Formats: sequence, structure tokens, C-alpha cells
Amino acid sequence: MYPFIGGDTVGYGEEPILNLIPSINLILPYVEPKFIRGADYNSIFELSMTCLENAKNIMQTLEIEYQRIYERKLTLKRLSEVMISPRVPDRGKDISYDLNVEPSRYIENDINLLMRLKKSK
Repeated sequence: MYPFIGGDTVGYGEEPILNLIPSINLILPYVEPKFIRGADYNSIFELSMTCLENAKNIMQTLEIEYQRIYERKLTLKRLSEVMISPRVPDRGKDISYDLNVEPSRYIENDINLLMRLKKSK
């Protein structure tokens, strides 16, 4: 459920770029988690926000330690240096990530998107 760390693999029949596996995270803002029966929107929102915040904290810690050890930024391009099977949230075909950006920045953007979704409910 943590972006860039886990998720259900999505296959398009193409080889992943730099071992970054396209995946679906079963939380908002990626999908509405239908597997949670009987939960109200606020509970699903809180679960999703907790997963995003935890993923961001984990990534920021990895980024700090990577910077300290290797004296360069941990970017999506280098994520496979610290994780065996790094995942990227699937945004759909023909939408790509900037491989020179830190994973925590993308998670921060998803947190902001989730906040906008909550305001629309």
C-alpha cells in the first residue's frame, strides 16, 4: 500500500525501466479501495493519508542516508540501488516520471492531491 515500496504489479508487456515496476497502490488517490467493505470515506481517507505519510517518511530517511553515504541524491533512477524491487505508482500509459526527482517529492504531490480530493467530497 506504500507507493515506491509496494503495490500490485501492472503489466503492459514491456520491460520495466531501471527495474522500476509499475504498480497500483490500493489507496486514495490512486484508486478507491473497494476491498474495504463498510468503511466510510473518512476512514478510507485516513488510511490512505497514513500510508502516504509513512511512505514519505521512509523515503525521506532513505534519501538522507543515501546522501550521507554516497554524497549524491537518491532519485528514482537510483532507487534500485537501495531496494530490490522498487515500484512506481502507475499513472497510465504515456505518462512518465522524471527519473532525476526524489521519490518523496512524488509522494508529497500525491498527499496534496489527496487533500484536494477530500475537499471535493
